[in-house]
Parts: sequence; C-alpha cells; structure tokens
Amino acid sequence: MFLPDVDFGFACGTQTKVFVKKNGAAGPLKEVKLPPNSKLSDLFEKSSKVLDLECPQRAYYSNGVECTDIDHIEEDEVIHISCGEPFKLCDAGDGKGGGQVVGNYIIHEKLGQGGFGSVMKGVHSETGEGAAIKFVPKNTFRQFSDLQRVFQEIQALRNLRHPNIIRILDVADNPDSICFIMEYAAGGELRGYVEKHNNLSEEESRSFFKQIVRAVHYIHSKKIIHRDLKLENILLDRENRCKIVDFGLSDYVSGKDRTVTDAGTEAYLAPEVYNFSSGDHDPFKIDSWALGVILYAMTHGKLPFSRPDHETCVMLDKGGLNLNEDVTRSYAKLTRAMLTPGPDKRFSVDAISVDPWVTMHRFAFCDEVMSDTETAGAGSTNEPGSPRGEGRPGRRCSRSKTMPDRPSGPIAPERPGRPSKETDKSSGAAEEAASAGSSPMIHASSPPGGPADRRVQSTNTAREGGGRDGSAISPRLPRAANCDSNEGNNFSPRDARQQRDRKAPVLPSLAGRRPGGGAVPTRRRDVSPAPGGRRGGAHK
Repeated sequence: MFLPDVDFGFACGTQTKVFVKKNGAAGPLKEVKLPPNSKLSDLFEKSSKVLDLECPQRAYYSNGVECTDIDHIEEDEVIHISCGEPFKLCDAGDGKGGGQVVGNYIIHEKLGQGGFGSVMKGVHSETGEGAAIKFVPKNTFRQFSDLQRVFQEIQALRNLRHPNIIRILDVADNPDSICFIMEYAAGGELRGYVEKHNNLSEEESRSFFKQIVRAVHYIHSKKIIHRDLKLENILLDRENRCKIVDFGLSDYVSGKDRTVTDAGTEAYLAPEVYNFSSGDHDPFKIDSWALGVILYAMTHGKLPFSRPDHETCVMLDKGGLNLNEDVTRSYAKLTRAMLTPGPDKRFSVDAISVDPWVTMHRFAFCDEVMSDTETAGAGSTNEPGSPRGEGRPGRRCSRSKTMPDRPSGPIAPERPGRPSKETDKSSGAAEEAASAGSSPMIHASSPPGGPADRRVQSTNTAREGGGRDGSAISPRLPRAANCDSNEGNNFSPRDARQQRDRKAPVLPSLAGRRPGGGAVPTRRRDVSPAPGGRRGGAHK
C-alpha cells in the first residue's frame, strides 16, 4: 500500500494571513493572504499591489530581522516591505505609531514623554486589549549603570503585585529600544486631574492619598524605595484608582549597605538628597518627604516650594508652611510631620498609614452595611437557595454599631451532648412523676420558658430563700415531689431509674403549705429490697 506524497510544512492547509506595511513609513497595515506553496516572490508581488511599490526586494520582521524564508512567517504577523533599503522604523514625530508592532501590540498614539524615553499606546492585534508601551532608547546607555538601571526597573515591576502599582505585562526587544509593555491607565496622570479641578477637597485628596500610601507601604515591605514619587508618576485608571509608575530610579535597600540617592525631581527631593547626605540617613524617609509634597499639591493646586534649599528648610523648621485657612488641624499636623527637614523627626510610611487623618472614615462602609441590615428587619431568614441580600442578614464587622441579639430566657441554651446539672435534675424528677402517673411527663428538651424552666425557677427561688411571708427555707428540709430533687439535693436521675425498674409506688406531692411558709415536706416510703428477695414497704 502506497501513501500519496503529502507536504506537512507551510504549504499544507489554508491560506496564511499576514499584514504588510512600507518600510519606514507611517500608515495603516494592509492584509495579504498567501496560498499554500507560496514563495517570497509571491509575497513581494502581492505587497507591491496593496502598498503601491515599484520593486520590493526585502522583507523584515517587526524586530528588524530580515525575513529570508517564507515558511518562518506566522499567522497575523506584520512584515515590513522595502525596495532594497535597510530596516527603518517609522517616523513617530507626529505622535502616531504608524502601525509599528511590538510584542503583538500595534503602536498607536503617544501617551507621554519622560526623561528616559517615550510612552506609546498599543493595542493587541488579536484581543484588542490596550497597553502602555515604554520605549527606552539603547543609545542612552552610555555607562554600565544606565543598563543596570533598566534591569533594576524590570526586576522591581516583576516582584510587585499590588492594585495601586502598575502591572508589567511583558518586555520586548526592539532594534533601537527596550520596550516595557505595561498595564494601560486610561485616566491619565494625577497631575492633569489636579490641574483640571484647580485643587481637591480634603475628602477627595484623602481618597487618593490612602491608595498611594498603601502602595508605598507595600513597596517598602519588599525592601524597595521608589525615590521618584510625584504627581506625574501616579496614573489613574477608568475608575480613578491610582497606579504608581516609573521605577527607573528605584533601588533595593540592604540593612548593611549605605544607600546613596543623587537623582530625582528637584521639587520633590528630600533635603538630605539635595544636600548630598542621603547615605547617612534612613533611605525610606525619602519617599515620606515626597508624599508630603504630593498631599500639599493635591489640596492647594500648587507645589509648596521649588527646591528644598537652606531657606526652605529654615522656614519649615519654624512652622512657616503656608497652608489654606480652611484645612483641618489633623491635615496640617500630618503635612508638617511629613515635610520635616530632619529625617530622624520625619514621619515614616508606617506612621503615615496609621495617622488619624488618613484612617478617618475607615469603617464608614462597614457602618453602612450595618444600617442597611437593621433597616431590612430582624425577620430575615437564611434559607438555602435564597439570593444573596434577600432574606439574609448582612455581614457584621468588628466595629458594628449593634451586637447580635443574645438568646432570651431564664437559662442560656447548652451545647449539644453536654446537659447541665439543672437539666439532669429536671429529667430525673420528670421520670419519677411519669412512673407514678400523677402528672404528664415533661421532657428535658423543652424550649426555654416552658414547664421545665418554670420548675427550675421555682427551685432556685426556694434555694435562695423566702416563702410567702419572706421566711427563709432551710436547705436541709426535704423537697416536695414536684420539685427538681428530693432529700437534700441528693436525689439523682439514677435513683429515679432505680425506682422505675422496681415499680415502687411513689406518694403524690402535697400541695399544702406550712403556716410559716415553704413547702410541706413529704415522706418517702422505703424502696430498698427487703431480705429474702421481697420488696420493702407495707407488709401484709
């Protein structure tokens, strides 16, 4: 049996869809479909028609590598077609990406420009998910420390997982840049938000500041300092959640080595960094100073000072920080504690996170849940299958306004399997009464407030003393037959079971009372076995 010749390579299957664009030119991508058994000349022929090229000769991948074998081209890949010139990126001076593809992300408009590169918006070619792509040019690596700074940022972002810290998705190599593919924050910079509203109220500033402090506290717990916190490095997503970005100046702090900081934004620099004495102080206090500048800028719409020079530090030591008249006293105290020139007296991030101004309204949401639960009423039930929030009480918290209702009744319910002493006595008296047939049998499992509890209450009253005339009742006197116990509290359920087995008659209880008060003692017949196997009692 002979099998036909089958080619299982690129030629087998349906047509392959690729995107082509003119090398070094901005413009939309053009779709080209290559049938099976296609060659590189077929790609040039189809590309010349859609791109209006006279004589295409060379093809490049998005990373600048020349394509020499069409079998290596994957589905939906972007190919740059040239007429013989080397690979060249498109001119993005107008803020447009020109269809450049980096890590399966098609580059669109420019989002911002920083000191170490530009940030472009990218859209995934398959899922349509947006991302922010930071381009760090390789020609800026003049020293080994520059390259080390880039890898330090990559390592820091990969080790941090927090909802208020930008998330890194991937790192892609480009012919002239290193590309950071990061989470896209659609709200823009916090600085633009503050400038749009002139200044923010204390409540709105507190909402943003809490998120920033939580993120910085998490960063410090990983032994990392940011060293470049500012309004421009805090982005907002669609829901106005803060995202800290730009860890290019971050560093890992070791307890043994001195940490020297000599870079940053001048308006946010701590005095020890400005005076080149950061190695002698706590490096984490650098971020505390920047947090104070950020909080002041949010509520006042401007920076407190341009640089932390000697005149500024003298003014801060004298308490001359210019604050608005409508700010609260707790806000002023916290701001001055963060903007303290001396690092030893300056608030740490731990102290900032537990400050009363920051923690204000921490349990407000919990109180709202409790008020909604009380409004719904106490008649809600926890029936299986009922929808959440309907017929169910809300979750309670440790700072709730009201505590759960305690069970009412004379006696709290006991744990199953462990009856109380009073229950044992009640059950024994009930069995005795049932064997005599003088009263209906009362089970020990009666609900609170039932006959069993009433009998226990009457017994406790008799023990504590007091008849109708207030006279004390001696605990040595025998009890009536309808009480919990007999003969000086020595009657147990075991005695009741012995009487039931012997089928001995029991005298009914006497309802009379003594003239002085209290129950009339009863006499019990001897129920011990008589010699000769006969039962005791009245002999005929």
